[in-house]
Amino acid sequence: MAASNKIAAAHVVFVLALLLVAYRAEATVCMRHNNFYHGPCMSNKDCANSCVQHNLGVGGYCRGKIPFNKECMCTFECP
Repeated sequence: MAASNKIAAAHVVFVLALLLVAYRAEATVCMRHNNFYHGPCMSNKDCANSCVQHNLGVGGYCRGKIPFNKECMCTFECP
């Protein structure tokens, strides 16, 4: 009986160790509108460059479904 308890405890410790290794803290990505980007947002690269140039974020992308009505959104790590 004691040997089976040790095996069960070893399994529990092993599973807990796997869970701790698998758990990662990921930073949440926040977004803000880029007021410096004028006109329709047609290029994610241009939007991202504008965001970085104006210190609004570390990247950016064009958000929206209608091609000539997209807006430039800057991405940054949430505080």
